[in-house]
Amino acid sequence: MLRRIGVALALVLAICGQTYAADCEDLNQMSPEGLVNFLRTSAKTADQQCVVKAIKGLGASRPKERATIELLIDLLDFREPQPELLRKHFSSSHEPFPAVSALLSVGTPALEPLIARLQSGRMTDTARENAIRLIFFLHTKDPVKAVLLLRKAADRAPTQVAFAELESAARDMAKLCSRNKGRKVNCEAALLGVDQ
Repeated sequence: MLRRIGVALALVLAICGQTYAADCEDLNQMSPEGLVNFLRTSAKTADQQCVVKAIKGLGASRPKERATIELLIDLLDFREPQPELLRKHFSSSHEPFPAVSALLSVGTPALEPLIARLQSGRMTDTARENAIRLIFFLHTKDPVKAVLLLRKAADRAPTQVAFAELESAARDMAKLCSRNKGRKVNCEAALLGVDQ
């Protein structure tokens, strides 16, 4: 029985993979500028697997242009579609939001635009959570610095609304940071603006 399910799953994935490959073939030849254009003009109407491929391709090019990074930030709430069978029966450590992975490839040049977007408050809850996780991931070696980064950005915020948005993000970052009990005191100190 289990073997039949495995064979059926492999067949479904092979068929889906062939359809996906045929539908998105043109994206393989696109330049980063072409991928940006595709995402700007077609992300809402194109096949979702093609959007995933374009986001991943753009991330692989490691863009440094702020407008391109901001486009990826616009897509932080785009979730990669998964076949229902996989979602129900298999857990995965795979990142379901391709723009998170793409922006990780961009690295630290993504920080300033991420903070600016968090400050604006113009994000869905999912995009906001992903932006905070992304800043955390970019500070994996020292997540206390991620808390401090957001705290200091809040202190420099030009308006009370921007301050509130960034301070809230800093609190959420401190919760992420504090999951490691050995860092809890330092994370809480960073939330107060203290660099230890």
